[in-house]
Amino acid sequence: MNLEVRVAMSATPSFVNRTRLLAASVREFYPDALVRAFVGARAERPAEKLMLELDGDDIQVEWVGGQRFDAWRGTRNEYVGTMAARYEPMFEADYVLMLDADVICLKPFDELLDAKALSGVQAHIPPFSNDVWERLLVESGLRPFWAKEHQHTGWQAMFTDPAMRFGPPYANTGVLFGPATLFERLWPAYDAALTRLRSQMDTYFFEQIALTLAAAEAGVPLNIVPLRYNFPNQAEFDRLHPEELADCRFLHYLRTDTVDREWDFESRAAMARLVARPGLTGSNLLLQRRVGELLGRVWPADGYTAEDAPYA
Repeated sequence: MNLEVRVAMSATPSFVNRTRLLAASVREFYPDALVRAFVGARAERPAEKLMLELDGDDIQVEWVGGQRFDAWRGTRNEYVGTMAARYEPMFEADYVLMLDADVICLKPFDELLDAKALSGVQAHIPPFSNDVWERLLVESGLRPFWAKEHQHTGWQAMFTDPAMRFGPPYANTGVLFGPATLFERLWPAYDAALTRLRSQMDTYFFEQIALTLAAAEAGVPLNIVPLRYNFPNQAEFDRLHPEELADCRFLHYLRTDTVDREWDFESRAAMARLVARPGLTGSNLLLQRRVGELLGRVWPADGYTAEDAPYA
């Protein structure tokens, strides 16, 4: 597959380590994948050595700064500029995979090629009621044509209100895959939708809402795929969706109650401790095993000591 992977991240050790694992996990199945890291220019720590580590793994760094980054300061999600920058052309491959840094690939995903659409998993919970969706469509000059038929993946795991159960296609953008030509068609409407939303509301989910609106405006098919393509490390999901967990393609370890995506990935030594930790189950066990498979490939044992933290 001619594939370009785009990931949004910050210049911190845990983000860099997760991005390196992410790149290795995808390249196990697609060795020639181009990986590009979009890095917010407000670095929390000195970034020079961290960026050299990405370069050593053949990961291209794209700095996101200036007005694109600063425009979102003071909102509930100051990193929207970094996340949105991934969508801007030019793309260098036929297919594009947008990922959050806390995602790891477990299996190949060639079957998504047949969709001829942007493919993503329905978000866990809706950002607001369907009445608000209808209002946003009208204000955006779009007719409210969607069937409210997509069940939010957090139903019964995160909420039980039947009024919230179904909604329009609203993808969790931690994993989003599709042809580069569709991302190119999406971009002008997506950029415009973000600008409108910033003047209308303050929400953490700016860029996911913008994707739904822009797909409708640009006529880009948005294909809602099963949970296996963006499975969270949460016990309730393990219990409710064992068949999806068993066939998981992308594991999104965004929950922090059992495995912490910051401290457990702060260094090579911290990840080694995670791999050796007893008692993990379900999706966290899958994550533990996958990190164990990749750890020695990304950080060869003869190249580090436990004292190398935090930049090991």
